[in-house]
Amino acid sequence: MNKILFFLSIFAFFLSSCAPIFQSKYSKNLESKRTKLQKENKLLKEANTALQKRDSAIDPKQVEQIEKYNQLAITCVGAFIARDSLIKERQVWQERHKRILADSVNVFLVLAELSFKNEALEIKIESLKEELDACLVNVEVYRGFFLKEEKPSPASLVVKEKVPKAKESKPKKINRKKTVAGENAHLLDWENHAATIVRGKNFKATLSNPYLVSALFYSEEFKKKLGNAGYADNIGRQTIKKILKQLPVEFSQDFFEHFPVTFSTSQFSVEEKAPLEQLDFGKGKNHPDAVDLFAAEGAIISSISDGVVVLSENSWSRVDSESTSSLRGGNTIMIYSPQLNRLYRYAHLAEIEVKTGESVQAGDYLGKVGKSGLNASEPGHSGHLHLDVNQVIVPSKGEMKINYLSREAVTKLLQAAQDKK
Repeated sequence: MNKILFFLSIFAFFLSSCAPIFQSKYSKNLESKRTKLQKENKLLKEANTALQKRDSAIDPKQVEQIEKYNQLAITCVGAFIARDSLIKERQVWQERHKRILADSVNVFLVLAELSFKNEALEIKIESLKEELDACLVNVEVYRGFFLKEEKPSPASLVVKEKVPKAKESKPKKINRKKTVAGENAHLLDWENHAATIVRGKNFKATLSNPYLVSALFYSEEFKKKLGNAGYADNIGRQTIKKILKQLPVEFSQDFFEHFPVTFSTSQFSVEEKAPLEQLDFGKGKNHPDAVDLFAAEGAIISSISDGVVVLSENSWSRVDSESTSSLRGGNTIMIYSPQLNRLYRYAHLAEIEVKTGESVQAGDYLGKVGKSGLNASEPGHSGHLHLDVNQVIVPSKGEMKINYLSREAVTKLLQAAQDKK
């Protein structure tokens, strides 16, 4: 215990002897730090004074402009960031657009192939419809034959024997009363055939029925005349009259509206040419709605315009009142130009070289001048071409109309076409 106390006394003495040394060093360090802080404080005061002087010299408006500039700078930075984001998004959409275009091309090719196949199927369907219509009519015709009924058939559905030319100087005249009072079976066949076409809206098959074609294309004036009992004095006019009664206005309008597509007439022109080399209008003016162009029998007849042959009958016989749909017209051609909305009817031909449904151009060969038809074949009549021109009017609203061009209008039309040669 005494030893411990001894050592503690020695250590206390050591501390008391070293204290002045440590105290002098610590005070020196504090003094140096105080001096340094005083210098820094002085520098800060000087800097603060300089800043105050600078701030007092700055214009407040300039400060406002600087703040606006800073705000614009911040906005621009945001816009640049947004632009970069939109550019990246646009690149993504461009890639998607390329993929969509590639897919669209593939889809278009598939659709084109399907459209081609569909068109081919529609053509086959139309062909089958026409065959079916013909079969339906033939069923009616031959049913009467197998049932031992006397029932004449439509002229275009039966192969007729060639009738030798009469040797008499005067052709045999037709008994009109007998014709009118005869069997109505033939008329009924064509009525049923027309009703089938109208019911199915088979516009292409329309041309297979000459009486339905006449009902569609003849002028309003002619249709009104059919109301007179004396005017419908033969099977042809009676049949047209019957078909007109069952022909809806909507079918006529749809027929003309779809005509350019049904018969592919987009390439037709509106040019008109004279039908004969020389135009001889004769001296008489017995047709207010047509012209007679006189020419030698066998003279070449050309098409006045581009169009579709909607009727071509080349089997007229004086001893057979049912050989053609028009007893007086004889061998007849009707051509419709959808571009001009005009129907050209050429009658009394000796022979015809075009068929129903064919497309022709202005100046194409149609046939030869003749004297076919009930009145034109009478002795003393010279060869001539009977020409009607009907104007089809299809308004945007209301019912369509077909008006004939007057003799004067047709004459001017032909003379203008002749002058172009």
